[in-house]
Amino acid sequence: MQIVFSWIYTGVVIFWLYRGYIGMIALRRKFFQSTEYQESLHSRTLLVIDIHKSSRTDQGLSQLATQLKPNTIHYAQAQIGRDMGELPDLLEQHEKAVKRLEKYLSVYLKNPNKLPEKRPTCKPKTKGQKVDAIDYYTVLSSNGGG
Repeated sequence: MQIVFSWIYTGVVIFWLYRGYIGMIALRRKFFQSTEYQESLHSRTLLVIDIHKSSRTDQGLSQLATQLKPNTIHYAQAQIGRDMGELPDLLEQHEKAVKRLEKYLSVYLKNPNKLPEKRPTCKPKTKGQKVDAIDYYTVLSSNGGG
């Protein structure tokens, strides 16, 4: 009797997994066929690695794509990704500064009809004394986070 119930339980679990996967496949297909996805840049981007040194220009990559592409695929342009250096770090610093500014603004503007008399302060690592947090992070975020 226990074996029969374990088979029934296993069958029910497999049935619901199957239905879930069918629903997920339909959802993915609908998303990939949507105009939002079709018009997004990342859906039309292809990463190619280990390109010969002579083809490491925009024109060289375009010629390589012309030689290798099937006739059914059309592309507008080919571009080589550049080394961005410090840009990702600067973007991260800027994002942190904006988040801290939003945190202090949300505390200060919790009740906009009755603002606190004192504005929030913070003690940055670069300065020895406390400064107005809203002004400090506004300047920091407008300067790129650093």
